[in-house]
Amino acid sequence: DDDYYAEYGEAGGTCVKCPKSGLCDADGVCLLRGWPEVRRNCSDEGGGLVGVWVLNNVTGRYVLESCPGGHELVTTEEAGSEELQECKACSRELEYILDPATDSCQKCPPGLTCHGTDEVEPRVAGSVWEREGSIYRLKACPPGSWVAPGANEAFDATTQRCEPCGKGEECTSQNCTECSPCQPGFYKAFVGVDACGACPANTYRTESGATELSACLPCQTKATTLGEVGQSSQAACVCDDDYYAEYGEAGGTCVKCPKSGLCDADGVCLLRGW
Repeated sequence: DDDYYAEYGEAGGTCVKCPKSGLCDADGVCLLRGWPEVRRNCSDEGGGLVGVWVLNNVTGRYVLESCPGGHELVTTEEAGSEELQECKACSRELEYILDPATDSCQKCPPGLTCHGTDEVEPRVAGSVWEREGSIYRLKACPPGSWVAPGANEAFDATTQRCEPCGKGEECTSQNCTECSPCQPGFYKAFVGVDACGACPANTYRTESGATELSACLPCQTKATTLGEVGQSSQAACVCDDDYYAEYGEAGGTCVKCPKSGLCDADGVCLLRGW
């Protein structure tokens, strides 16, 4: 019959069911029958035998040895039946495969654009991907983002992607894997790839990881940072010339300088401790 091919041995010939992928899509004729006109006609119809099939001289049966790029080799051992041998095509948009001889079709992670072969494109410009066994592994992301899943999460090749740093976090390296808290004197109030912003002049922030502008504390009355931004200590708040700083458990305050403590030449308080 059309969907069988002949097998010959010492006992004579038998008809063997054609493997699924050995059938011509156009007319259902087995391409392993050894009829050149069958192969030619099927090819003209847009179909054709996929993979390299070799006749086993001992068994008289065809064995699928290899597949072209973009296909997964399904052997008799894997499928459980000679009839189910095939070169399984990977989904053009949803999968990729690195080595058809050894690998299976891999689910395309969110961080890649896949084409069903070993050719992929990163969705985030500047992200670094490397081949690792049968998968693509995300090694680094561009500044302002981190590699997901994170180091403290179970690895899942199908969910790999670059994510922007969260509130109060940044990564300013060229190749980022994780985000770090904003340094003291800086804050970031949104999720995004931008670096943390400096606390404005006349404010300061002693702790890291600030997520709001309000986390930048104002200098005490009669004190400024002399125009400097990104200050990490109240010590950066300098009292006006005719005041001096007094520090206690509640922080610093500017105290009016006694008249006799002022320098006659420039009016600067001589009790400032400079």
